[in-house]
This record gives sequence, C-alpha cells and structure tokens, in this order.
Amino acid sequence: MMTETEVIDKPLTDSPSSTEIQPIQTAIAEINVTPAITETSDFQVVLQKIPLRVKEANNLLENYRQNPDTFLENIDDEALDAQLKAMTEVSSFVKDIENSRKDIKTYMNGVRDQLLQTLDKRLQGASFNELERAQSDIKQLKKDVEADRRARRWDEIRETFEANVNRYPLLGEFAPELADLSRFKLLFPKLVSGAKTRKVKESDHTMVNETLYAWNTAIELMKANEWGLGPHDLNQLLTMFKQNPSIELVQREGRQIKINADAREKAKQEAEARRLEQERQEKINQKKRQEELARIQEQERQAKLKQDIEAQKRAEQQRIELEKRSQLQAEQERKRQAEYSSFGGQYKTIFKESFPLFMEYLFNNPAYHDVHASVQTKASVIYDVMRQVERPDSVVTRETAKDPQKVLDLVRYILDA
Repeated sequence: MMTETEVIDKPLTDSPSSTEIQPIQTAIAEINVTPAITETSDFQVVLQKIPLRVKEANNLLENYRQNPDTFLENIDDEALDAQLKAMTEVSSFVKDIENSRKDIKTYMNGVRDQLLQTLDKRLQGASFNELERAQSDIKQLKKDVEADRRARRWDEIRETFEANVNRYPLLGEFAPELADLSRFKLLFPKLVSGAKTRKVKESDHTMVNETLYAWNTAIELMKANEWGLGPHDLNQLLTMFKQNPSIELVQREGRQIKINADAREKAKQEAEARRLEQERQEKINQKKRQEELARIQEQERQAKLKQDIEAQKRAEQQRIELEKRSQLQAEQERKRQAEYSSFGGQYKTIFKESFPLFMEYLFNNPAYHDVHASVQTKASVIYDVMRQVERPDSVVTRETAKDPQKVLDLVRYILDA
C-alpha cells in the first residue's frame, strides 16, 4: 500500500504550465498569449493527497460490500473518524480553489480588455469612428441630389400643367384636387426621375397635355349628364372620378349607376304595390274570420236555445280553435313582415330581374337578410359569391355561367343593396 510520504515525494509529470495556446489571426491583427503558471507548494501537496484519500475511501467501501457483517465487527471507529478528518483537511482547500479560479478569470478579462483597448486606440487614431457618419452623409447627399433634380424637373412640368389648368376651368370648378400639381405628382410619380441622364422630354409635356384634356372631357361628360342621374348619384360619380380620374371610369360607372338607380326606383314602386296588396288581402282575411266567428257564435246561440250541451261544447271548441288559428296566422304574418322588412324588400326586385335564383338563395339564408344595412354582411355575401364561382353546380355558376361581367354585375347589385 502506498504511503502518504511516498505520494508527496512523487515528482509531478503533468504540469498545467506546459499547456500551449495557439495564436489567433484576425483581419486586423495577430494575437498571441503565452500562459505561465507557477503552482504554490500548498496546491501541490493537496494534489498529491487527493488520490490517496480517494483510494482509502474506495477500499473501505469495497470491504463493506464484500462482507458487511465482518466489516461491522472489525471496523475501528477511531480509525474511521481519523480518515474523515484527513479527507476534510483536503476538501477544505476547495474554497481556495474556487476563489483562485475567479481571480484567474478576472485577470484574463483584464488582459482581454487591455488588448481590445489597444486596438480601439489604433482605430480611433485612424478616424474609424468617423467612417460610418461620413458614409451616411454621402448617402444622404446622393438622396438630396436626386431630390433636387426631381424638384427642378417638376418645375419644368409645372408651367405646362398650370397652362392646362387655366385652359380647362372646369377642373378647378368641379375637381380642384386634380388642378393641384401635388395630386398630379402622386398619380404619376415616375413621370420625372432624379437620375442625371433622365431629363424632361417633349413627350413628357405631351403626356401632361393629353392627361388634363382627358380629365376635362370626363368632367364635361358628367356635366352633360346624358344618363339623367340625380344630384346624389352624380356626386357619387364625381367622387369616384376624383379618386381614379379617367374617361373610361366615368362612362362605365355612369351607365352602371343609372342602371342601379332605375332598379331601385322600380323595386320601390313594386314594394309599395305589394304593401297595398297585402293590406287588401288582410282585410279579406279579417272579413272571413269575422264571418266564421259569427257563424260559430250563432251555433253557440242555437245550442243554448236547444239546451244541447254537446252542441255547446263543440261550438265552444270550434270557437277556441278559430281564435288560436287567428292568433297563429297573425303572429306568422307579423314575423313574415318583420323578416321581409329586415331583409330589405325594396331590393328584392333588383336581384329578381337579373338573378332570380340568387335572389331565392339570398332570401333563404337568414344570415344575409341585413345585406342592405350591414357592410359586414355585404362582404360575407361577396365572399360567398367568389367561392361559388369555383363550383360548377352552385347558384352563382348557374346564374352567370362564370361570365366575368355578369359576376361583376352581381357584386355591384350586392354593393348597392
């Protein structure tokens, strides 16, 4: 068995001081740190004692596992306490080890910071910190140059634009927004460029002339109002034109708004006719109920005169059933009127004229009954239409045959409902 003296006298053959750290080559410098460690005598003694204490503990545990009864019989408690005391002396050095590790980390962090500080001073001496600002300044200068060129070229366009505004006074009267060069810039942002080689050409002036001429023509069409639109609808068309100015839009939407206005008027008239017919039919039903009630009351009177108890019971039962039927019919009529009013009966004809199948589909879906009043419901119905176009057996497909124009017309009816 190895003695403690033999372990202590054994020379160290694996010293941490022999560890080498490879230098690091970066884009700006080569860094080489050579570690030099000189262990203290106390640390060397502890390193030699640790294997001995571990071996002693392992031997005791092995003896106990092989024959617990014999071990318990022969174990010397004082020797065991002495061994624990010896292990404690070694393990108490753990705190010194942990503190030393922290000190080493702090020391190395200081070396690291000193190396980085040295490099930072070199960079600062070379005006490295000014490079990013200088680069940003040049980028901004480039933007300013391009912006100045665009501003100068828009000034060249301005004279042509304002000459056309003066030539077409209707623009300033009905669409002053379009008579403003700022709005024109937003509509045609790529007409001029900040590039050095992209100067204003004659074709650019021609484009301005033709555009304002077209806008003026569109306003003349709205002023002539060959569609016969009312003030509200005409103002709606003008608003649409301001948002997307073009002759094509005015011609297309003018016709469509007229179609929708006529359909609404027709629906309103037919709704009034239906209301009058419903009132007439209700009077007829009321008269029939009164006649039936009079007949039953007469039967009750006759039954009483004849002291016919059974006849009185039958007449009373008939009267009660008639009153229940009358109440039920009245309640059903009230619900039907409320449902039809909620759905917007004045719009039923709009769909029935061109899309009768879709009208029935819409009216049979209670979730769609407020399509005339709810923007959310309009969006839901339009989304339903778009999905049905993809199905060959859907109501929308049968109504439109997947004709894009008919699909758009159906969407317009929904928007105008």
